[in-house]
Amino acid sequence: KMTYLRRILKESLRLYPPVPIIPRMVTEPFVIADIPRCRTKAEYQSAMAERDVTKDIVVTPGTGIFIAPWITHRLESVYPNAEAFDPDRFESDKITQLLSEQDEASLWFPFGLGSRDCIGRFVAFQEAQLCLIRLVQEYDFKVTAAKEGAPLMNTYFHATLKHQGDVKVTFTPRHNQELVNSVHYARPEM
Repeated sequence: KMTYLRRILKESLRLYPPVPIIPRMVTEPFVIADIPRCRTKAEYQSAMAERDVTKDIVVTPGTGIFIAPWITHRLESVYPNAEAFDPDRFESDKITQLLSEQDEASLWFPFGLGSRDCIGRFVAFQEAQLCLIRLVQEYDFKVTAAKEGAPLMNTYFHATLKHQGDVKVTFTPRHNQELVNSVHYARPEM
């Protein structure tokens, strides 16, 4: 069922979301309140009722805001040891949840959230799984920095998250070399 593979992909997307900053335009006023992080709707409602309203920040329509999965996914208060790669931090291998299940869902959003989330998220996730399954079936591989002492992942943001620099990947076939050479992708005729 490849449930652990999906957890690995979720952890990869937590650390390296394809769109690390999501711009939005406010259409209805809302309040940013000085309340502790809430895990349930009931906790949230209680905290909002008891808050000091003099500390509220009212965001008005027409204001541009940025939602940042890159930052949220690295908060120690949300993900202990946030910079470490740990697929076991995810109990579920689902890539989205129903609103009724969303106590913790809004803490992982590499594809965005709500009515404007990525419509291709299921295809992208499925495609990544299939590619990784095939790669691991056929090859052993080792990833090293192109230069000694260089980081493996050196990223920058330009509309989407991009990798900067070189990464050296060594592929070693797992099976008979003749069989591996016979496996290839045939481009469909146009």
